[in-house]
Amino acid sequence: MSNLPLLDSQNIEVLYSQARSFYSQGHYDHAIFEYSNIISLRPDDAQAYIERGHTFASKGEKEKAFADYTRCIKYNPSKFDAYLHRGYLSPVSPKTGRLTLSGRDVPLKQQERRNGPGSIANG
Repeated sequence: MSNLPLLDSQNIEVLYSQARSFYSQGHYDHAIFEYSNIISLRPDDAQAYIERGHTFASKGEKEKAFADYTRCIKYNPSKFDAYLHRGYLSPVSPKTGRLTLSGRDVPLKQQERRNGPGSIANG
């Protein structure tokens, strides 16, 4: 019989609590470590990716944050915050002063709402 603790929601919540505590204290490397532990136990946990993405962004590691927001979207495409935070990290066009995002970053339902049912806008 193994001496490893059972993986249950209570154990995951302890890891989340520790990660959030480290984050709120500005101990970003420790927070990233805890979020990474959660991800190693639950690789499809969209919430862990978005929170680790926030932590990377707080450290100024924009590429890593962008990658984590993208992973969050992969596992939970309706997580609007991930699209929003990815947008914050997107470059601004020097010509227009606008974000260089295309319609690809807008969830399909939002595109349909904007352009009518069944239509897909070309950013």
